[in-house]
Amino acid sequence: MPKRRRPDPARDNENEPRIVGATIEAPDEDDALRRAIVEWEHAEKIARKRSASSIEFQRGPVALTFAADLHIGNAGTNYNRIFSEARTVIETPGMYLALVGDLIDNYILPKLVHARSNTHLTITDEWVLLKKYLTLVAPKLVASVRGNHEKWTNILGGLDYFGDALAAVKRSVIYDTDDALIELRVGAAKFPMRLRHVWRGSSIYNITHGIERASAFDGYPFAIGVGAHTHTSGVIRSFNCRGAEGYAVLCGTYKRFDEYAREKGFTRPNESTAQTLIFFEDGTVLPCGNVARAAETMRRYANRARGTKHGNVLHYRERQPTKSTR
Repeated sequence: MPKRRRPDPARDNENEPRIVGATIEAPDEDDALRRAIVEWEHAEKIARKRSASSIEFQRGPVALTFAADLHIGNAGTNYNRIFSEARTVIETPGMYLALVGDLIDNYILPKLVHARSNTHLTITDEWVLLKKYLTLVAPKLVASVRGNHEKWTNILGGLDYFGDALAAVKRSVIYDTDDALIELRVGAAKFPMRLRHVWRGSSIYNITHGIERASAFDGYPFAIGVGAHTHTSGVIRSFNCRGAEGYAVLCGTYKRFDEYAREKGFTRPNESTAQTLIFFEDGTVLPCGNVARAAETMRRYANRARGTKHGNVLHYRERQPTKSTR
């Protein structure tokens, strides 16, 4: 048996391997810090713009209609009502529109593709019809947030396609992907609002529980909270907002026949769709759960103003609100 060679460190070091090729290198620390600061400054800039969003009208009354859950692309959606109520807002002096998400079905996630089996409309058809709708309402559109259905495009491709479609039709509109904090001003009166498609918290006894809970505990000071998503009821509820009157607005759905809800036994939605609040210069608010009745009320105010020497309503027929947008 040959003798084992005793280790010779000096000799072994002379035979160290020579390695040629890519090696592991950490990012430059100073460069990484510079890029991190740029990202922070960008995020801070967006946060400042969000906190400063406002819609301003010189005079009142002003009607703001909140619409959501159109679900364009679904076979059970009432398309006639969608476009009829949109035209009502467009044709009524002093009436404006805010959108609160889920305007299309957009079933593009693999696990949801089967949900499109009951319609002959393609994804392209959905976006074409949505663009037609946005083009129609653009003159009166003041704010919009994204719903979970629009978000699916972002999940799959990292692209906010809804935001791009909205900007292509009208850039001067307050837009947030999830949560819009807006101060509405009518004359000297101020109405802090918060718009989001889905709110945290629920109750079988109070369908606007999530909105009212957020007003009390989330730390965002708002008196008017607007949501959607539930497909149960279009409703406006007043609530005690830190000693003042607040309003929780829940938009109804335009999807009248929902096979998924029928299968799961969900509550059948009522007939109410978009909800309207009429704002006055003295700080009061008049809720209206029917778009046609809200338009009729605004026309009455217009007719009353027409008979006065200094009527306000008709003077802003073509006036667009000034906005601080993101």
